[in-house]
Amino acid sequence: MREQIKDTSGRTIGFTDDSNEYRQTVTDASGSNRGWFNSTTGKTHDRSGRAVSSSGDIRTSLLSKSDE
Repeated sequence: MREQIKDTSGRTIGFTDDSNEYRQTVTDASGSNRGWFNSTTGKTHDRSGRAVSSSGDIRTSLLSKSDE
């Protein structure tokens, strides 16, 4: 299921999507992949595959201020 991510002014800055039962992705507003969360391992990865968190889903933090 694809869901919009909006900033405080209501503008769409990205989307989350459940790629499969284990991987949930985040893209910026233009559709570029920013990273994913693996629910099996509990790790969030950036678009290069590097784990940026081992303690949960922080996908929205991968959308930088420059994306807004």
